[in-house]
Amino acid sequence: MNDVRSLFLLLVFMACTTPQQPARPGKAALAQWENWKTQRVEELISPDGFLNLAGLFWLDEGENAFGSDSGNALIFPPDFPPTTGVFRVENGNVTMKANTELLIDSMAVTEAVVFDPSTGKSPVVAWKDFRWFVIERAGNLGIRLKNLAHPLLSHPLDIPYFPYHPDWVVEADYVPYPIARKLHIENVFGHQFEMEISGQLRFAAGGQSFTLEPIDEGDKFFIIFSDGTSAMETYGSGRYLYAKRPKNGEKVILDFNTAYNPPCAFTDFATCFIPPPENRLDVRVEAGEKDFHPPHF
Repeated sequence: MNDVRSLFLLLVFMACTTPQQPARPGKAALAQWENWKTQRVEELISPDGFLNLAGLFWLDEGENAFGSDSGNALIFPPDFPPTTGVFRVENGNVTMKANTELLIDSMAVTEAVVFDPSTGKSPVVAWKDFRWFVIERAGNLGIRLKNLAHPLLSHPLDIPYFPYHPDWVVEADYVPYPIARKLHIENVFGHQFEMEISGQLRFAAGGQSFTLEPIDEGDKFFIIFSDGTSAMETYGSGRYLYAKRPKNGEKVILDFNTAYNPPCAFTDFATCFIPPPENRLDVRVEAGEKDFHPPHF
């Protein structure tokens, strides 16, 4: 009888001291994650994606000559004529005068207004496989250049990931602020922004409590964060995450398995946000995309 009791106590002790195995993801969750990864690649390689960026040129007030010659204010790739044309900036308006025919909406032009500050709209200018348009960042105007035949597009896009981890699908409480407040954010060029946020996300992970300040984007939250893996396994300037905005007191689901790299992880010609101090998590989020090291051409 003592032997049976001893065996029972031993089994109880082993059950209490054996490390718990991490939860295994379900097939549906894994399939959804794989589908998300596929869509992620499709977005990056699309004409509207970031893998085809070929240049970023900030404009000064007055005339900005552009072309492949080194004497231009804006030195475009060698494919371009030595003196392709001039961008003129005057009180926020940007006009373009070219020495060769370019296309805007399939129409040949040599002169055009390419940015109107009253509307914020900028037409896409085309020449061979190249496309460009004006962008505005905190009052700074620049030319974003794309190459639809960019060499990076012809290589498999193998983004490294942490293994899917169901423990990093966490529920967060959304705590609205009595009055919406401004979140101060900086981008990689030092441009300053103020984003409106209406509340705070509070969640627990690994036995610790954390908060995040999400940016309101209609029915979704956009979150810029860093964690203990930043500049180690993941991109140094943090990662991005989207979450569905809750209704009627619902929990917010933060699926860190879909945390993704900012465009700056893929190209030097993006204007990425840096995580604000409020969103720098003191924990290793071992989920989502790892750092990507693009090949050099």
